[in-house]
Amino acid sequence: MKKKITIIGVGGQMGQWFAKYFLANDFEVTGYDSENKIQGKGIIQSDSLVGGILKADYVVLCTPTRRTPEIIRLIAKEMKRGTYLIEISSEKSKVVAS
Repeated sequence: MKKKITIIGVGGQMGQWFAKYFLANDFEVTGYDSENKIQGKGIIQSDSLVGGILKADYVVLCTPTRRTPEIIRLIAKEMKRGTYLIEISSEKSKVVAS
């Protein structure tokens, strides 16, 4: 059974890199991006932020730092138990506070 990963911000450079990496390593990749077009073969496109994370084993946030705390607040209660949240922004103080 393939592990499921959702990449929020999959249309950006880092999101695209992570999508390629996880697809090459036999993950089922779902992507959501409200600002950029999602490109890449094999990415399942989600129409909503919450809908994209419901079945994920892992969620990777490749989002602008200013939006990361808001996104964490929106998805934290919706993620299934045991799902890992991976956040890649360089500024951690605001993220930890959320």
